[in-house]
Amino acid sequence: MALNNDPTATTDLVAQPAQFLEDLVFKRMTLAYDIQSTQSTRLMATNTFDLPFISVGLYVLMVFLLPKITKGWQPIRFPFTMQVWNLFLSILSLCIVIGVAVPWFTRLLTTGLFTTVCDPNKELYQGTTPLLYWSYVFALSKYLELADTFFLILRNPGKPVMFLHWYHHTTVLLFTWFAEYYRFSVGFVFIFVNALVHTFMYFYYFLTSRGHRPSWAMLLTIGQISQMVLGIAACSYWGVQYAAGINCCCDNPELIMYSCVFMYGSYLLLFLKFFYERYLAPKPKPEGGTHGSGGKKTQPSPTPKKKETKKSQ
Repeated sequence: MALNNDPTATTDLVAQPAQFLEDLVFKRMTLAYDIQSTQSTRLMATNTFDLPFISVGLYVLMVFLLPKITKGWQPIRFPFTMQVWNLFLSILSLCIVIGVAVPWFTRLLTTGLFTTVCDPNKELYQGTTPLLYWSYVFALSKYLELADTFFLILRNPGKPVMFLHWYHHTTVLLFTWFAEYYRFSVGFVFIFVNALVHTFMYFYYFLTSRGHRPSWAMLLTIGQISQMVLGIAACSYWGVQYAAGINCCCDNPELIMYSCVFMYGSYLLLFLKFFYERYLAPKPKPEGGTHGSGGKKTQPSPTPKKKETKKSQ
């Protein structure tokens, strides 16, 4: 049987089923990027700066004030609500993965890496497409994810929120919003990878809210660290093209590019620190006078008398 040496054969094998999946699942989920249009990203057009900055400001107030307000409260548990919430975000993240990855990888196979990532002709932001719809949904989802911190504080009243947690939520919301607004072409890579990680992360939280303790927590953290490495690599690739004088797609390239490198670089350092402290650092051994798991000081055991040498049963 003769082999098919047509270089487009492999592309068609992937592109045709991908197009079918896109048409079948997301046919009506399209969006035009023209922010002046009443049928496009109108919220981003009319509330470009006030929505993200007011949201982040209120969020930071909650992060620092709510733990003080709830000090002394009993933990508030709402397992069913958390199950529904985490499963919803996991499914939403999966939809974003498919909605962005299918058209993006179809374009990658047909036009190549440079044209897809750099997008010098600004073709990714033209027309009415599922790619733009799901990238916009991704930007809006970052506002939803702020509620994670509210639930966290209620479950741990009076306990300060870890810096990595609230820093990640605030910065990723701002960067995602403005990268979408300024049409940062490499941002579709960030969306796909972040949504993929969040699909597993929120499913992990869903399982823990049901009382299970999955054994792949370390793999999840490794996935988050890999996301940061890939983000830096993708942004660096885009930056090299921009530095070479190529007009890659972005309306505010220097602001977004430098913000991208700073954000992913700081995430990488913080997640590496978290990984070391959680999985690699030696655990301190409990000693007399230290706080045990019950939160009370443990006293040294008295030396038994010689006649009381019998082991307890």
